[in-house]
Amino acid sequence: QIHSKTFDFDNDISNTIKNKEAVTNNLKNNTSIEVFSERFISEASAVTAHGQNGIKIIGVNPEDEVKVLGLAARMSDGTFLDSNLAYPIVVGEKLAEELHLKMGSKVQLNFTNHDASQISKNFKVCGIYNIGNDIFEGYNVFVPLSKIEKLTSKHLIHEIVAKSNKDAKITASELREVETLNSIESWGERY
Repeated sequence: QIHSKTFDFDNDISNTIKNKEAVTNNLKNNTSIEVFSERFISEASAVTAHGQNGIKIIGVNPEDEVKVLGLAARMSDGTFLDSNLAYPIVVGEKLAEELHLKMGSKVQLNFTNHDASQISKNFKVCGIYNIGNDIFEGYNVFVPLSKIEKLTSKHLIHEIVAKSNKDAKITASELREVETLNSIESWGERY
């Protein structure tokens, strides 16, 4: 995973990956990297008629994300952002249970934009996932990156998750040799 060096303690929406084009070029040119996915990440609140929860919005390119995370295979209902809805959202079973969400339910997402203005937008549930982890399922929602960019008027990338075809620690170490502006950690190092 790649983040700004201050990402973990400064979750401002403007704290994005530094020199992103060079980072993605390094990933494309590294033969150890099978696939990678760029993510927008923001703390937010999810509001429905049944309540409100603090959540994390993860904006993704669905085609890239399914190759990295494999969440499409863990859907208990619907699809992973494969939808004709104007603003689709995928939620975890735990959040769906807490906010009484089902397929087609409306959920309002509220978060702070890069210019400190408030963004508030209604999304509709197109999928519900189950990974067997209530904490993750109650907190993380997935939306198309293209919709986030429409709302923020910017291309804001806070995290890149890459899948390596060899030991992740070795790949992370190789990437750190050419990438010094950002933090690069293997899954084991990060979690």
